[in-house]
Amino acid sequence: MEIDIFPVPSAKGVHRYIGTSFLGLIIITYIVGAYKIAQQLIGEDKELLCFLVTIPIFIGGYAVFVLLLHSIKQCIYAYFKSNRKELNNRADQENMDACIIKHLEDIQKKLETKPAVETPPCDVVPQPVQQEPQTSEEVNDLKLQIISELEETLKNAQRDLAPFIQQLHIDRTQMAEAKERQEKDKLDKILRYTRLVFLPHGFSDEELFQIEEAVKLLVQYNGIVNCVW
Repeated sequence: MEIDIFPVPSAKGVHRYIGTSFLGLIIITYIVGAYKIAQQLIGEDKELLCFLVTIPIFIGGYAVFVLLLHSIKQCIYAYFKSNRKELNNRADQENMDACIIKHLEDIQKKLETKPAVETPPCDVVPQPVQQEPQTSEEVNDLKLQIISELEETLKNAQRDLAPFIQQLHIDRTQMAEAKERQEKDKLDKILRYTRLVFLPHGFSDEELFQIEEAVKLLVQYNGIVNCVW
């Protein structure tokens, strides 16, 4: 809720005439006061000169009055602006309290005018609710519905089985190929390492070939071969 510090009066109706009358009264008062001050400064016998001096006195005095009102307005506006949150909270709290009090009064009136609920006598035994037995037609319809749902489920499962098996075969093939590539890469690295280790020791090409074949047999089939040197 926002508080309007300086509300603008309505431009229609009685407010407009009251504001105009008040402004006219202030202007006339200032003119008379300025003329009296001019007579005291110059003299009462010099009416024309007093009238001429009245104009700047009126303008200066009116300007001072307007500045004074403007300063007061700015001070009040600054005060309300600095305390706007507190004032708004206070106004909201007052409105909320009034609303709560109003609703509490309405609820209290409704409770007072609400008729009492009739309680059943204690000696009356409640009658059990009799359930109607299901007919054979309803049972048959229920069985047919369950059977049709089961058949539909089996059809959907059979329909999805072939794509599942196909995708599973593809996945297994890809896994086997990936494993084969990994084994081949591992064997190539082992053979390269073996060749680089034995090469500086003066073995011939045939001997290096036999060593690599023996290592390949050991890695692939976990077997050992007798080499002829």
